[in-house]
Amino acid sequence: MTLSRDRVWFLFTAGLVLLFSGPLGPARLRAQESESVWISNITGTAGGRDLSPEEGRQKAKAQAYVLALRKRGIDFSADYLLRQSEAGLSPEKLRRANDAFLVLFRSRAQGFVTGMRNASWQTRNTEQGTEYRVTLDAKITRPRGSVDHGFFIRIVPEAPTVRTGENIRLRVSPSRESYLYVYHITRDGVRLLYPGGGAGEFTVPADSVVEIPAGAGEAWEAALPEEWETSEELILAIATKSKHEAGEAEIVDREGYRSAREAALIELLEWLAGLPVGETTDASLRIDIVRK
Repeated sequence: MTLSRDRVWFLFTAGLVLLFSGPLGPARLRAQESESVWISNITGTAGGRDLSPEEGRQKAKAQAYVLALRKRGIDFSADYLLRQSEAGLSPEKLRRANDAFLVLFRSRAQGFVTGMRNASWQTRNTEQGTEYRVTLDAKITRPRGSVDHGFFIRIVPEAPTVRTGENIRLRVSPSRESYLYVYHITRDGVRLLYPGGGAGEFTVPADSVVEIPAGAGEAWEAALPEEWETSEELILAIATKSKHEAGEAEIVDREGYRSAREAALIELLEWLAGLPVGETTDASLRIDIVRK
C-alpha cells in the first residue's frame, strides 16, 4: 500500500502530538526523574531506663525510617544516624561520626525518606523503663536519571594539617556551571561556609575557583576543645544544576533529633534524594587539627 504525502504528514504530526503529550512526553520524563512512594502505618519503637524523652522519640523515629526504607528494599543503618550525636565526645568518636555521615550521605541514590505525615506518638511504662512509639506514613523518594560523569568537584586545602590558631583555607572548583554549597560538619552541627557573608546565591562558572574564606572574608581559625590534642574538620561540597531554596539558611536542629548533626544529615538527604542523579555531585575533605 502506498501512502500519500498528506497521509504521511498526518501520521508524522500525530506521532509528535503523542510523543509530547503521552507517556514519553517531556512532562512525563521530568516526572520520572524521581520516584516517590508513600508507605503507610510504619511503627518505630525505642525504650530503656537511660533514655530521655528526646532520645526515645529520636530513636523511635529513626527505627520507623529504617522499616519504611526496608519495605522498598533499601538498606539503611540507624546506628550510623545515631552516631552523629556522639561526635562531640572524643576525637575518635568524631571520626567515626564523620565516617558514618559520609556513608549515609552517599547512600542517597538508593532512596530516602523525604516526607512524613500522620505521625502519632505514644509512651508507656514497662519494667525495662519508658517505651516510646511512633506510627507514621513515610514518603520514600528514589532519584532517577543517569550519572553525569563530567560533573565533579575539586576541593583542595591550603594545608592538610593545621595547628590551633592557624587559619584554614580551601579552594573549591566545580567542573560545570552550577550552584555551589560548601558545608563544615562540626562536632555539634552543620555550618554553611559558602555562599555566605553577603555573597548571594549565584551559579559558579565551570572550572572557576572559589576561595574559602572568600577575598577579605573572616579568617577561619583552627581550634580544639581543651581536653583534645587532635581532631579533624569535615568539609562537604555539593554542586547542583538547580537552586536549593534553603541553601542560604544554616541547618538547625529539628524536633525528634538529639543533635543538629542528625537533623542536618536528614535534611541534606531529603533535599538531594529528590533531585535527578545527574543534577548533583559532591566531594568531601578532611583537615587534621593538632595542638600548637
